[in-house]
Amino acid sequence: MHGLGFAGGLSDAGLPAGHIPTVLLFFSAGVETGHLLFIGVVLSSIAPVRRVRILFPLWADVVPPYAIGTMACSGSSNAPFRFERSERPDQ
Repeated sequence: MHGLGFAGGLSDAGLPAGHIPTVLLFFSAGVETGHLLFIGVVLSSIAPVRRVRILFPLWADVVPPYAIGTMACSGSSNAPFRFERSERPDQ
């Protein structure tokens, strides 16, 4: 879908129609190369961090589920949407 919009922009910019497939191919190849490089950097930085052993207390395993449940029940995570959808009294 994005490629079609990009192709339309290229033709509007004056690029000959015969060159558009080549430009789209190299653009897509560049984007995918960037994705692969980013994933490589992230994975190569995660590997050394996983080797470090951090000793957490036993109760630390149950904190994330309780924290997520507390946030979901309190409604603080969706408060902006509630305020946005509520009707104003002056209307």
